[in-house]
Amino acid sequence: MMIFLLLSVINPELKDKLINMGLDDVVNIVIQLPSADYNYAWKLKSEGRDPFAYLKEYCGTTQAPFVEFLIKNGILKENILQLWISNKIGVKGVPKRLVLKLEKELGKNTVDIREDKVIIKPMIVNQPEPLDNFYPGEDYVSGSIENIGAPYAWSRGYKGNGIVIAHMDTGCDILHHPVLRHRWRKQSGWYYAANTSITTPIDTFGHGTGTAGLALGEHGIGAAPGATLISMGIMDATEAQMSAAYQRLISYDTLRPHMTTNSWGFISHTYTGFWDEIQSQLLANIIPVFAVGNDGDSGASSADPPGNYPMVIGVGATYWQDEWVTEYSGRGPTVSTSSPWNLNAWWPRSDWNYHKPDIIAPAEPTITTAPGGGWQSFNGTSASTPHVAGALALILQANSFGEYQDTARIRKIYWYLTEFNYKQGKIDTWPNDSFGWGRIDVEKVLNNLPEPKVPFIFISSVRVKDHNNMTLSSGETDTLYITLRNTGATAESVAATIVYRDPSGITLTDGSAYYGTINKNQEVENTSSDRYTVRMPTFGDTVWTYWTLRITYKYTRDGATYRATVWDCFHLVSDFATSAAYRDTLKWDNGTPTTYYNPAYAAAQFETPSSDTILIVKYELYTSASAVCTLMVWNDNNGLPLDPPVYRQAFTPTQFYPNWQSVTLSSTVVRSGKYWVGIYTPQAAAPYPLS
Repeated sequence: MMIFLLLSVINPELKDKLINMGLDDVVNIVIQLPSADYNYAWKLKSEGRDPFAYLKEYCGTTQAPFVEFLIKNGILKENILQLWISNKIGVKGVPKRLVLKLEKELGKNTVDIREDKVIIKPMIVNQPEPLDNFYPGEDYVSGSIENIGAPYAWSRGYKGNGIVIAHMDTGCDILHHPVLRHRWRKQSGWYYAANTSITTPIDTFGHGTGTAGLALGEHGIGAAPGATLISMGIMDATEAQMSAAYQRLISYDTLRPHMTTNSWGFISHTYTGFWDEIQSQLLANIIPVFAVGNDGDSGASSADPPGNYPMVIGVGATYWQDEWVTEYSGRGPTVSTSSPWNLNAWWPRSDWNYHKPDIIAPAEPTITTAPGGGWQSFNGTSASTPHVAGALALILQANSFGEYQDTARIRKIYWYLTEFNYKQGKIDTWPNDSFGWGRIDVEKVLNNLPEPKVPFIFISSVRVKDHNNMTLSSGETDTLYITLRNTGATAESVAATIVYRDPSGITLTDGSAYYGTINKNQEVENTSSDRYTVRMPTFGDTVWTYWTLRITYKYTRDGATYRATVWDCFHLVSDFATSAAYRDTLKWDNGTPTTYYNPAYAAAQFETPSSDTILIVKYELYTSASAVCTLMVWNDNNGLPLDPPVYRQAFTPTQFYPNWQSVTLSSTVVRSGKYWVGIYTPQAAAPYPLS
C-alpha cells in the first residue's frame, strides 16, 4: 500500500492558543488523518469479510509515521492513543515546539491538528427538579411513555427484551436505583472515558441517570422496561477519549449493543469530526440515536451534529400534552450542504433532502430516575431522545431486520419510524424542519411491520429450583431453569451455554442446555434432565450475581440455511448463609411518623433496607369497645397505601389507651423499601400511630 503524507495544518483555534504559550508549555492534541474508504468497508461486509480488520490496518499504516515521530521526539507511548473507529491519534502533553515541528515535518493540508478537549454539551434546557414525594407503583405508566404508544407494545409481549441499549452520557447511578439495576449487563457494561480506573457505575451530574430511566426504566418510567442497559460516561471526556469509548463498543464484538442513545451534541452546527465514528457504528450494526439539540430558539438550521448527520436518527422535542414541538427543539434544514450531508448514498431515504429532525418525541413534562434512587422532572431533547431509543428497542424486538448486511437495514428501520407516526393535524406540509416526519408512534409502526425473516431469541425468565423468587442459596448447589422466547422466525437446533458469571467464585457443574426448535412467539424451558447446575460460594451478605448466556441456532431463509449466535444476560440474588436471622424494631419511621387516615382505617409508614418478615405489631387503640378489628399491611404507592393490602389478620383488642397491645402475625414478608401497617376498626376510630 502506498501512503502519501500530506501537509498538516494546525486548527485555527489551537493556533490562537499556541500564540500565548511558551515553547515548552504543553497541550493535548488530536491528529486527524485522512478517512478510510467506507464504501470499500461496506463492500467487505456484504461479502462476509471483516470490515474492521481493514479499518485497523488502514489506520495503523497511516498513523505509523506520526507515532514514530512522536516517540522519537520524547512522547511516551502511554500518552499516545491510536484510534481506528476514526483515523485519529490522541496525544497527551505535547510541547508547543513539537506541535510546530509536527506541522513542518509531517504536514500537508488534509491532516488537521486540533486541541484534544471536551467539545460536547448535554441537551437539557432547565435544571431538573427533584421529586421528593413521587414514587411509581408497579402499575404506574408515565404520560410521556403512554404518549408514544409503548404500553401497546408491552401488551403484545414486546418490552425490548434481547435488545441492548448503549447509553452514552454523564454516567448512570445504576446500582442504587430500583428501576434500573435489574436492566444492567455487568459484562462489558460500564466504562468511564475520562477516568478508566472508575470501574463501578457513577453519575456525578444526574443527567445520565435521567436519560437512562426514560429509555428503559421499569414501573412505567421508561419505554423499554425489558431492554438491557450498558452505560458509558463520556460527557467530561476529551474528543479522543470519547472516540475511544465508541470504539470500545465495537470492540465488544459479540456483545455489541443494538443502538446508542445520545442526549448530547457538538457546539458547532457544522462539525464533521465525528462522521467516521458514525459510519463505523453503522458498519457494526449499531443504530445511532441522537438529540438535535436545544438551539431552536435561534431559528432555522439550528440542529446540532451528530444529530443533524444523514443516516443518524435525529430527535426533536415536544410538549406531549399539546402534541406541539417545543420552541427550543433544534430545527432544520442542516446548515451545510457539503460532505457528509450532500452524500446521497448516505441519505436514509431519497426524500431526506437535509430535513431535521427526523422524528420528534416527548420532552415536557417528563418524570424519570435520579441518582441515589430518587426521581426528577426532566426536559429538553435530552428527554425526547431516550424515548425514541426505548421505542426503537420495542420495534427491533418485533422485527430486527437482521437479514440485511448493508445500509439497507438502517434505511428500513428509518423508513418505518418516519413513515408510520403521529402527524399533528394543524401542520399541512410533511416532512418539515420543525416536526420532522412526525412524533414517534410505536403502535403504528408495530401494526405495519412485515413478518420477521430471522429468529429473535432472548431470555424470557429464569427460576431457581425450589426458589421461584429467583434467589440462589449461598454455599449450596442450585439448579437453574432458563426459559427462552422467540419473537422472530422459526429457529432450529437451539442450544445455550452460560459463558460468564460474576462473582467468579461461582462453579458451573452443568452450564449448557438444548432447546430444539422454537417457533415464533413460543417459549421453551430447559428440562430437568438437561439443566444448568451451579455451586454458589458462601457469602456473608446478600450478593447480586450476573450471568451471560450464549445462544446458538440455525434457521432457513429463501431456501438457504444460516447459523447464528446471540448473547443475552440475566441476574440473580444470592442469600447469605453465615449470618443467623435476627430481630429488629422499627418505630414510626425513625420517630417522625408518616401517617394516613381515612374513615375506615389508619396506617403508619415504615421503611426497611431489605426484605423482612413482620413478626409483631404493637399499637395503642383509643377506644374501649371490644370488637373484631383487622390489621393490614400495604405496599407503598407514591406515598400512600397501595390497595389491596398484601396481608390481613383479624384480632380482638384487649388493651386500650394508654396501654399498648401486641399482635403476632402468622407470616408476612415485606419487600425492601417503604410499606404501610394499619388497623381497621368497626367504629372507624383512628388508632394512634403504630409502633
